[in-house]
Amino acid sequence: MDSTNGVPPHPDSLYSDIATTEEPLSSPDEPLFDTTPTGTPTNPASPPIPEVLSEEERVDLERELDEVNTDILALRETLQSKEIKQREIKRKLGITPMGEFTNKAKQSWGNVQQSTAYQTTSGKLKEWNEAVVTSETYNKTKTGLQTAGQKTGAAFTSFGSVVTRKLGEVRGSTAFKSFEERVSSAATSVKSKVVRNSQDGDTFQDALNESPTEGETIRTSQSADSIPLNS
Repeated sequence: MDSTNGVPPHPDSLYSDIATTEEPLSSPDEPLFDTTPTGTPTNPASPPIPEVLSEEERVDLERELDEVNTDILALRETLQSKEIKQREIKRKLGITPMGEFTNKAKQSWGNVQQSTAYQTTSGKLKEWNEAVVTSETYNKTKTGLQTAGQKTGAAFTSFGSVVTRKLGEVRGSTAFKSFEERVSSAATSVKSKVVRNSQDGDTFQDALNESPTEGETIRTSQSADSIPLNS
């Protein structure tokens, strides 16, 4: 409130006073943010200036470079000759690339077995194996499998004995012997007729047609004689 006349000041006059007293943040031509890239050096280093050599120093360095190159070539030739000699010695000793690979593999496996991690793992596996083998469940399963195997073997043995005995009984029965004698007699008769007819120029079918009684005898014996297989 104005102290002179008791009238409050207008709001625009307050804002105008604030605008005139504050300084501007930036000029219209100045950017608000720094646009310089972060990776761009403000003062990049200039490339190194090559050392100025005299003619005599240049000649010495070139001669030294030639000597170094010569030594490198000599070392390469020496290495190649040594490798050739090494292969020749290995050939005389019977050392093959496969043998070298096997030896290296054995050495690597030996190193693995000697390592602490391998020994620790091997010990744990042995402990687990002993725990499983000594457990009650494992022993019951093992005993059950052994019993089942014994019963199965005994059953097959008994079955084989029964079949052998039955076959022996069949071969020793009167019906089987009678059937065997009839078949043998018929075969002998057919064979003799085939031999006789072959001399006369007849065929094997003619020999069979001439002996129907033998075939009828075989069929009759097969249908009439029954061989029991039950004990």
